[in-house]
Amino acid sequence: GSNQIEILSIEGNLNTYPEDLAGTGINTLGDFISCSSYPLFDDHYFPFNLGIHSFPTLLYVCPDKKVYQIPYLDKEELTLLIETGCPDNYAYNNLDLLYFSCDLSPTCAEQDYAQTLVVQNNGHNTVEHISLAYSINGQTVSDSIGFDLFLEQFETVEIPLGIGSISESAEMEVNVLQVNGILDTFSAHNEIEAIKPVIKTETAAHTIEITTDAFGYEIYWEILNGNDAIVAWGGNELVSPGAQQPAYDLLASNSYYASDVTVIEEFYLNDFDCYKFRIYDDYGDGICCNFGEGNFTIRDSNGRTIVDNQLFLAELEVEFLFDPTFTSATTEILENTVFSVFPNPCTTNQLQAEFSSNISTNTIFSVYNAQGQLVGSHPQAVSVGNNKFSLEVEDLETGIYFLSAPISEELITNTFSVIRE
Repeated sequence: GSNQIEILSIEGNLNTYPEDLAGTGINTLGDFISCSSYPLFDDHYFPFNLGIHSFPTLLYVCPDKKVYQIPYLDKEELTLLIETGCPDNYAYNNLDLLYFSCDLSPTCAEQDYAQTLVVQNNGHNTVEHISLAYSINGQTVSDSIGFDLFLEQFETVEIPLGIGSISESAEMEVNVLQVNGILDTFSAHNEIEAIKPVIKTETAAHTIEITTDAFGYEIYWEILNGNDAIVAWGGNELVSPGAQQPAYDLLASNSYYASDVTVIEEFYLNDFDCYKFRIYDDYGDGICCNFGEGNFTIRDSNGRTIVDNQLFLAELEVEFLFDPTFTSATTEILENTVFSVFPNPCTTNQLQAEFSSNISTNTIFSVYNAQGQLVGSHPQAVSVGNNKFSLEVEDLETGIYFLSAPISEELITNTFSVIRE
């Protein structure tokens, strides 16, 4: 609001510390602090969270806190963007549902789950009271939840929706009913959906397929049981998440993956238990984006995907339940279902999806971002046998997305990522 340019310096390397920026650390390139009058932040999550994969990257932030990535602009174009680029249609009594702030990562066991949602006042006046409707898996939790707030323009607040026990995947939906006792005057962001996945498998035999990036020796994965004992592993056992060890140390291992190859390994689960899949990258930049198109998929012996190609930096952990008495609806309705998306990561404007089905029906494939917000939908007729369709993703920014659809009583879901140059 001062009508002045402010410069902030952000250092985004995972293993750079304040002493390195001061010129005294072991990873230093010199003193970057004493010679600069600008505020300096050391935050390696910053470039990852904003999808910064190259330099320079130009980001544009509006007063409503929304961030946009834009191409290079000359001085005149940049001045015009600053003066006219941000939206100004902030009506009175205007509430936006931003994202579910609760943990949306997959789980395997029944648990008490606190559902929370972040909302924003994008109106000119103070929001003092709101009422919302909330449902899970199509069943109404509350047809009117009221909250007393004191929310000024562009302020955000996290609100509690309730605490409940979940044992199956939960698709949550919230709708704005009233703002300050009347209908919202700008209803574009008055509905939001998200999924809390519960992952189960009933087969003992599984395969993990890993495509490595240009540094295959930096990858290690493991499966742990409920007592945190390792029951299966692969890759380089010398890897430590984000350690950035010298290559010659890692190459001293007797077991590591080659670079830019696809490896398929089998593992078996013996006991009913809640298992953890963990995958590590020693350098801390993941395997998907910067130095090759790496990915991974875990499937059971029915061909059903358990974990698929989620983005990570130094490490990732995903829980799933092995229950040999559990017969999944996927096995009953979609026998030997294979639900795949490609290319993944997607760098074009079109994504291809393929799956098989034993029933004929009509469904809608929904696209959710990493915050659980619904960002797209695609009606699709399903026939018996193999099904293929194309999905336009030109409006999606760099990030992680979930593609899901209900078919009969089962929700099939896959994960994909979008990378923009």
